[in-house]
Amino acid sequence: MGADLDAKYVEMTSTSIPRLVLRLAVPSMVCMVVTALYNVVDAAFVGRLSTEATAGIGISFAYMTFIQAVGFFFGHGSGNHISRTLGARRQDDAAQMAAVATAEWGRADMAVLSAAVADFTPAEVSATKRKKQQGQ
Repeated sequence: MGADLDAKYVEMTSTSIPRLVLRLAVPSMVCMVVTALYNVVDAAFVGRLSTEATAGIGISFAYMTFIQAVGFFFGHGSGNHISRTLGARRQDDAAQMAAVATAEWGRADMAVLSAAVADFTPAEVSATKRKKQQGQ
């Protein structure tokens, strides 16, 4: 593993910056384009089902976007620190930051998912149905 890290260090410090940026940014850009296209195609197919189904896609898209934002928050912050520590050849500090960022990202995503589940509790649905039945 040490030789692999040394080879990566040499590659990252000797390759031209524009070439590195292009090589490292393209996969991320492709991923974002594919995600956006997936959402458009998904909405088109689900839109054929019903208006309610399209509304469900819209709501879930908002939660998915928020979860991605949380991931970007932890990824960019920890990535910056990890890059600097790897550049200083402190692999142990970088590994510790990666572990902490992963754990905290998981906790934050669980909080977002818990809030999403709490937002759609069956009790709210039941209360809405009861109000409609009482009004009839």
